[in-house]
Amino acid sequence: MFKNKLITACSLLALSVASHAAEPTRKMGDWSGTHFGMNWGATQTKADFTMQTSGDWLTAEDSADGPWIDAQGSPELKSRGFTMGVQIGRDWQKGKLVYGIEGDIAYNDSQKSRETGYLESFTGAPIAFVSSTRSTWSAAIKPRVGLALGPCLVYGTVGFAMADLKYQSAYIYEGTPNGVIKSQTLRGLTAGAGLEVATSEFWAAKAELLYTSYGKTKKHTTQEDGYNVPAVAEDTYNATQTVKVKELSFKVGMNYRF
Repeated sequence: MFKNKLITACSLLALSVASHAAEPTRKMGDWSGTHFGMNWGATQTKADFTMQTSGDWLTAEDSADGPWIDAQGSPELKSRGFTMGVQIGRDWQKGKLVYGIEGDIAYNDSQKSRETGYLESFTGAPIAFVSSTRSTWSAAIKPRVGLALGPCLVYGTVGFAMADLKYQSAYIYEGTPNGVIKSQTLRGLTAGAGLEVATSEFWAAKAELLYTSYGKTKKHTTQEDGYNVPAVAEDTYNATQTVKVKELSFKVGMNYRF
């Protein structure tokens, strides 16, 4: 008899504990706490190339090739790609005001190339131009401030961003590439706005639009680097290749809060 009552009491206690444990510890629309999740979306990247030659390209008596090479070697490349990543952050809430910080890292599939084929320069030398960019990852850390409107959170954000960039800026003379192939981690500023909509006490769907300026990267090369140049520029060759990168991205995703 006692054994049966003990079993019954223990069963009722277990059910009571399970019932309390199953009760939500958050309210829908509570944006405070730590969150993590995934995101995916699309990017549009613009890379502005600038080639500036000097030395005998500009000083040889019969050479107008320097300005011509500068113009042909300074394209604007636009690429569209796919991005997918993860984010983690922390928010605080006072009334309808929500503020916090979020960091993310993502895989990017963004690349673009341009090749002109051989063109006849002013001095008659056949020269082709090749430019390309490729980015495979990006990361950012962004403070944000928003307004809680029931199950919705509207926010603005601005922060620090990083991304890898492998680029080529070169001309081809007599089959020999002359220029720069470089990999570099770019750093810049990112800003945008987003919306989160709570779908339960713990889950929220999100959408975010960001504009990022990664600034510019510069590389200076000389004929001493082994580049092949037309006869009109046998003595000296100098060039500076600059790439300025900007990106617009739109992402959607999910966050889990606890």
